[in-house]
Amino acid sequence: MKKYLLLAICALFLATVANGTGIILPAAGGGNTDLTGLGADNNLARWDGTDTIQDSACSVSDSGLLSCTDITASGQIYSAQDTETQAASSAHTISWADGNSTVWDLEAATGNITLTLSNGVAGASYIIKIIQGSTARDVTWPASVKWPGGVAPVISTGENDVDIVSLYFDGTSYYGTYGQDFQ
Repeated sequence: MKKYLLLAICALFLATVANGTGIILPAAGGGNTDLTGLGADNNLARWDGTDTIQDSACSVSDSGLLSCTDITASGQIYSAQDTETQAASSAHTISWADGNSTVWDLEAATGNITLTLSNGVAGASYIIKIIQGSTARDVTWPASVKWPGGVAPVISTGENDVDIVSLYFDGTSYYGTYGQDFQ
């Protein structure tokens, strides 16, 4: 039942037309039905199990962000894993708009790398899998990253060594922990 409800919500979302008055759904017998008067602009409608469409606790912002007051999920919720390939330079930016986890391969780096983190969302957690190149490189972390004891990690130095960095963002600072030299 939950799977079908989720599919119905997705169908409602995909049928949404950003007209500022509600949503438009196919009506029985063809044509469209404009569901207006559902409360705030951009709210998603929900079916109550009878013949009534009601306001839901979910809305979609003009930028496409889905917000709900209560979500229960069965199974996993995740974002796609991004792959960051270090350009032949000594600077790199990871944009969290690409997902909450990334694999960052340092093979092409031309020196130690100064890292920038962008598009973090307050309350979100992020993971970076760092793969060391054939020439050992270190990372200079942004000042916004806070580490246990105030000491940033020195990443593993062996070719293809893997380190994992976990970050929590509070809207101002990232709080980092790490594991090194996974084998």
